[in-house]
Amino acid sequence: MSFELNYQYLRSIKHILTDHNKTKHYHGKCPFCKSIIEFAEVFTSPTKVGYDFTVSELNEKGIMIGQCHNYNCRYYFKLEVFNPDLSCFNSGATKKDNYIYVDNETKKIDEYEFIKPMEEIIDTNNIFKNKNDNYNFDNHPLYVCNTCERNVEPIAYNYLEKKWDKISEKYWNYIDWSLGKGGASSPKNIVINLPIHCPCGNQHIAKFVSRYHESIDFNEHEFSLLDVYGSKPLTEHVFAVHSKTRIMNWLYKLIARWNFLFDKIYVISPFVSYQYADKDLRVKTWLEILNRPDPLKSLISTKSKEVNSFKNAFSEINEISYKELESYGLGSNLIEFVKKNNKFHAKVYCGISNSVCEVLSGSVNITEGPTQEVINFNRIFDSKKAYDMFLKPLGIDDISTELNTLNTREYSLFFDEERDFSPIEFYKKDYIDYIINNIIPKPRVI
Repeated sequence: MSFELNYQYLRSIKHILTDHNKTKHYHGKCPFCKSIIEFAEVFTSPTKVGYDFTVSELNEKGIMIGQCHNYNCRYYFKLEVFNPDLSCFNSGATKKDNYIYVDNETKKIDEYEFIKPMEEIIDTNNIFKNKNDNYNFDNHPLYVCNTCERNVEPIAYNYLEKKWDKISEKYWNYIDWSLGKGGASSPKNIVINLPIHCPCGNQHIAKFVSRYHESIDFNEHEFSLLDVYGSKPLTEHVFAVHSKTRIMNWLYKLIARWNFLFDKIYVISPFVSYQYADKDLRVKTWLEILNRPDPLKSLISTKSKEVNSFKNAFSEINEISYKELESYGLGSNLIEFVKKNNKFHAKVYCGISNSVCEVLSGSVNITEGPTQEVINFNRIFDSKKAYDMFLKPLGIDDISTELNTLNTREYSLFFDEERDFSPIEFYKKDYIDYIINNIIPKPRVI
């Protein structure tokens, strides 16, 4: 049941009523220097106290005072929000003060009366920031049994679901230990090593990856397959003539693998979507490829008109133009740094590190459809040779001298059923040996 509380007491416990699911995120511009400022408007909800009582929500409008972080600005500004006592700036500014209208704080109202308000604000649109980790386990398998050629991906996923309770117990112990330790950087991913059996009798080892979350909820983890040891070699399976749709789905799955395995990813295609594709299809095709590669390690190369066509199509089918999103820092980093090349016809998709490179190449542009195309998968154990063969002719800069130093401190958590899923900190230097050579890492147990 609900009951009334003294208003001042309700105010004192207001933080307990915070509902994170209602929090609204915005991007705004400093009214002086136009620097991008991110802020969160926090709301409360009725909250159950004990077994029988529900405390009502308390959402009050007021003013939040911020100071711009730009060294050449540093001016104060004001912003009208609900619950300014709970709301905050996430980046670009520091919260300096706040007041709530119903308190009628005359001194603060007078003090801040002539401070300039932030007026350029939009809801945070994460269409280019939300990572697409959707891995299709049921169709277009990248990994098939080497004996019967059955799709082993859904079999692997079913094994993972059945083992998750045991994994999550060990996972939670690590999270609890890590939070107590404090200070150190978190793992980037979790990796799960899981023996599976094909109905034909063959045993394989499925290697899963998901981004590290401080949550053990299975549904919050978007799992992808890094590899299935004992499956048909990719050089034999990803080969010959197949439909555009199948090849693109293979590429999506390879990108999930490459995000983990390699230092750089290149997506090189003269065309994205069909020449006469409608605006919705053009935008959908671009989004499929933009939100999968890690933007910090990836480069897209295409013809300049393809980028312009995408921006125009996006602007026409959405309420906000791509240019306006960019002005708030909400555009795609891959679009911002795309390498435009109007004089090539090759289609090359690859992941590369210092010691090895994997290349998907053939006749298919970035587009799905039933048309048949030729495709080849190659693995080259010489990054300089791979660069000279596939990237240099397409005008891609040589970064071979940088490959030894990229992301050297990155690590993941490794859960192996053979070790009863006790977590191991698994460092980047061992990633390639694990995925390609099936050498199980042996760092210290946590």
